[in-house]
Amino acid sequence: MDRAACSRGDGFRKETGYWPRAIAGPILVGIGGLICLIMTILSLPRLIAGIGLLQHRGWARILTIVISVLGLLDFPFGTALGVYGLWVLLSPEGTALFEQQQLTRPA
Repeated sequence: MDRAACSRGDGFRKETGYWPRAIAGPILVGIGGLICLIMTILSLPRLIAGIGLLQHRGWARILTIVISVLGLLDFPFGTALGVYGLWVLLSPEGTALFEQQQLTRPA
């Protein structure tokens, strides 16, 4: 059997070793879906921290500091973002901004 027959989707043949599209498609869709799910789960803490930072919540500052420290291991972009996040949130201005918001926020 030639390659053209297998590219038409004639099925798995012992002599060529090609897989049919009917089997490969669902496997690749499942792998892609699993990767998408893992990426979504890993991005949720950053999304939650970002929403909290926009509302000037103290817990979001702490969460972002933790995420920034973990991001230092992700070279090169995570390192740059982690250093910037730590620089902003641990600076006197960043600390004062979140302390001021906690004092003025009603309980």
